[in-house]
Amino acid sequence: MTQEYYFAVPGREDENEPVLIFLHRHIISLFIPMGIFILLTLLPVLFKIVIAQDTFASSISLNARLLITIFVSMYYLMLVGYLFGEWISYYYDILIVTKCTVIDIKQNNLFNREITHLHLRQVEDISSEIKGFLPTVFNYGNIIVQSAGAQEHTVIQAIPNPQKVAAIILQLHKDFIEYELSSHRGETDSDEEKDSTDK
Repeated sequence: MTQEYYFAVPGREDENEPVLIFLHRHIISLFIPMGIFILLTLLPVLFKIVIAQDTFASSISLNARLLITIFVSMYYLMLVGYLFGEWISYYYDILIVTKCTVIDIKQNNLFNREITHLHLRQVEDISSEIKGFLPTVFNYGNIIVQSAGAQEHTVIQAIPNPQKVAAIILQLHKDFIEYELSSHRGETDSDEEKDSTDK
C-alpha cells in the first residue's frame, strides 16, 4: 500500500514522515466513464451505417460532407478530452495516510483539486461501506471519517478493501492517542520529580 508521491501536499508537516498508505480509487470505478466513452464513440459509426443505406447519402454535397467531417472530428476530440479528464481524476484521487495524518486528495477536474487534511488527533470514528453490485464483487467502497471540529465527516470514495484500510487508520489513531497520553504522563512524572528534588 505504500508508494512515494512527487507533488507537494499542503498540511504534511514533515517531508520525512513515512507514508503508510498510498491508494488511488479502485480501477473498476473507471468502468462507467469507459462505457460512456465507447458508446459515444460508436454512435457516429452507427449513424453512418444507417445513412449509407439511404439514397439521401449520395445526394450530400461536397461542402456538406466537409462540414460533417469537421463536426465529427470535433466530436471525437471532445470525447478524448472527456476520457482524459476522467483518467486525470482517477490518477490524482489519492488517499495518503501517515503516522499522524490522513490526507484525501480529490481531483474534480483538470483545474479543481480539493485536499482534505485530518490529523489523527481529530479522528473520532471511522466506518466503511460497500454498496452496489460492482463494489461488492470487486471489494471497494467508501471510508467515512468522523472528525472533531467544524467539518463533521469526510467521505473517501471508491477505496479498494475499505474495511482493511479503515481498520488500519483506526489502529493508527489509537496508537497516536496512547502515545500522546504516555508522553503527557512522562512529562507529568518528570515535573513531579523535579519539584520533589527542589524541595
